[in-house]
Amino acid sequence: MKLLMIGLLSISINLFSHSAKDQDMEGAWILVESKWNTELMQLCKPEMTKIYSQGVVLYTWYEAIESNACNKLSIGQGTYTLTDGVVTETITNHSNKNLIGESFTYKPNFMFDKKSFIQEVSFGEDILFERWANKSCDQEKCARIN
Repeated sequence: MKLLMIGLLSISINLFSHSAKDQDMEGAWILVESKWNTELMQLCKPEMTKIYSQGVVLYTWYEAIESNACNKLSIGQGTYTLTDGVVTETITNHSNKNLIGESFTYKPNFMFDKKSFIQEVSFGEDILFERWANKSCDQEKCARIN
């Protein structure tokens, strides 16, 4: 019986795995939730977007150094790799020239439908939490990570 339970657990872990596989990152993603060290951050309109395609990532963000961060939408680009479920993004173009060449690594945790994922990126002792939904979710019902 114990062996049967271990076998079932092993099968269910493989069937319902939430880690990223090849092609899972491809497409347009909209930021739907963001926290800095567990503090919920205000999201601006239009939403921040990431587009992953064939090893290239394009992204928009708002520069938070201004009093009203939602006034200045910026764009950047980089490269990304997906190896063993871990994404590494390397910045190749950014308004802050000091960030060019910087790499950020995270292990995306996907919902079962692969239409949304969470990522956590560490910056020293600080943690940025983000939840991204596929752009198609504004036209179709997608699972939600809470």
